[in-house]
Amino acid sequence: MLAVDRRGHGRSDVPEGGYTAKQHAADIAEVARKEKIRNAIVVGHAGGGPSTLEFARSYPQYARAVVMVDAQGLAQGEDW
Repeated sequence: MLAVDRRGHGRSDVPEGGYTAKQHAADIAEVARKEKIRNAIVVGHAGGGPSTLEFARSYPQYARAVVMVDAQGLAQGEDW
């Protein structure tokens, strides 16, 4: 199991920008690529829901399934 802190959360760096679901998804994809992860079951919890859905949509080669826990589908002001 691998747990990833989104940028600006937990132990991750706090850059000045890039706090969108698309950027978070790209960050997660980079971790998946470096760790050679394929067919993961990706869990989005609470505010991580939009990033999780964007990750699965944009990088299907890494995600086999998505589980949403107490999460919404889109962040306010974002669209697909």
